[in-house]
Amino acid sequence: NKLMIQLWRPIPGYEGHYEAGDLGEIRSVDRQVRYPNGNLQLHRGRVLKQTPATSGYLSVGLNKQGGKTFGVHTLVLLAFRGPCPEGMECCHTDGNRLNNRLTNLRWDTRVNNHKDRKLHGTVKKGESHWNSRLTEDAVREIRARRMNGEVFTKIAQSFGISQTTTIHICQRKIWDHVA
Repeated sequence: NKLMIQLWRPIPGYEGHYEAGDLGEIRSVDRQVRYPNGNLQLHRGRVLKQTPATSGYLSVGLNKQGGKTFGVHTLVLLAFRGPCPEGMECCHTDGNRLNNRLTNLRWDTRVNNHKDRKLHGTVKKGESHWNSRLTEDAVREIRARRMNGEVFTKIAQSFGISQTTTIHICQRKIWDHVA
């Protein structure tokens, strides 16, 4: 095993408080804090604990006159590559949301990010999508009922979805992976 030495850079807007490492860690830095009573105290820096968000990305809380939560991937790119260019977003080259090493991250377009997700098989569709209300069996039933002549509005009401969604299911604009 090679010993990996992490390179650290200040996080813009949090200079003197927090740094991002090229191996995907975030740390606070040693600093003097003056309390309202006038006392000065040394706060030792430490590597921050990363918490998985519901999105599957790792996040950390940064505190400087009020706390805020950030995705680790965004902070690493911000510190090493600068602000996100307009029309771009953070992309994980290998498709692994937990791999926040600088070598795995880049600013790129949403279209290219989506192409990556398709390539890696990480696109959530159908029942695995977090916002899905339907099952594959329900989609088959919707299509069967329409083929039997039932109107879109009645089908939509019985499944608690919009008429537009029902039409798109029948036209295979969505749920196209279901036979």
